[in-house]
Amino acid sequence: MAQHKRGECWRPRWNSELYSLYNEPNIVEDIKIRRLGWAGHVIRMEEERIPKKILNGNFYTTRPVGRPRTRWVDVVQRDALQLLGIRGWRRRAENRDEWKHLMKEAKAWKGLKRLIWMDGMKQKLGEEYLNRTKSILKTKLNGKNTINAINIYATPVLTFSFGIVKWTPTDLENLHTKTRMLFTRYRFHHPRAAKERLTLPWQMGGRDLIDITRLHDKKVKLLQTYFLNKQVTSSLHAAVVKVDDRSTPLDLVRANANELTTDEEHNNKVKRQWSQKALHGRHPYDLSQQYADIEASNKWLRSADLFAETEGFLTAI
Repeated sequence: MAQHKRGECWRPRWNSELYSLYNEPNIVEDIKIRRLGWAGHVIRMEEERIPKKILNGNFYTTRPVGRPRTRWVDVVQRDALQLLGIRGWRRRAENRDEWKHLMKEAKAWKGLKRLIWMDGMKQKLGEEYLNRTKSILKTKLNGKNTINAINIYATPVLTFSFGIVKWTPTDLENLHTKTRMLFTRYRFHHPRAAKERLTLPWQMGGRDLIDITRLHDKKVKLLQTYFLNKQVTSSLHAAVVKVDDRSTPLDLVRANANELTTDEEHNNKVKRQWSQKALHGRHPYDLSQQYADIEASNKWLRSADLFAETEGFLTAI
């Protein structure tokens, strides 16, 4: 239970405070929409049905002094005005098709607000990741420690959202581009350097920056594999797999048990892309010759003696 300090006293946070803090649509709207659906069902019942009698019934007794208590039908009327924008809800609910259409519109709007929240969350996570990267680049650490700090301090901001927030390949590529732009601004990466070299491990001549696209794919695959394996023994997990038709980033209905390529295969693919470049491909070509000592040639990348700017210019070859 989240708590808020007021003076010297602690108290539970109000729901409105939590919603404003996390900007996430709450479950109350789900309850209101379902209540409206049930109210429409009761309106269309025969007069002799008990729910219909209760809805339309009145108690002819003396009520206590003061404001009348809020009735269930008063709440339905308020929700109909708030969510559906209608006043005469009883008349509209008598038409089953029209009422069903209104319920779908209300659910669609709630889903739209959810998408808006997801997009806003992606923007906040991306900004926090870039702000942390920027703060690290300002410290003037050496090349090795700068990469380690970004991998440890900045990248986890995104990691914990993978599989929960829907990141598209375009979103992740845009973050890659903005990261390289920051590196260039702080003279940590030459603008004409091969971008593939940033995320390759140092043993292959790279700079060992975590590839967030590759990390995203691995995290999503791990979660998909977990649910697909658990559905055999758990009815709850089986139900989740059955209904997740693009409802979450996992898309469990279309998920399969095929394994991702190994890290070695992925790195070799990236290195081939680097090698195929006319200018930048000369360095990996030279390293592939029999006379070249690959480990000794790349050992300087793990050295803590180089300024970040120096490493950036050396890897621009």
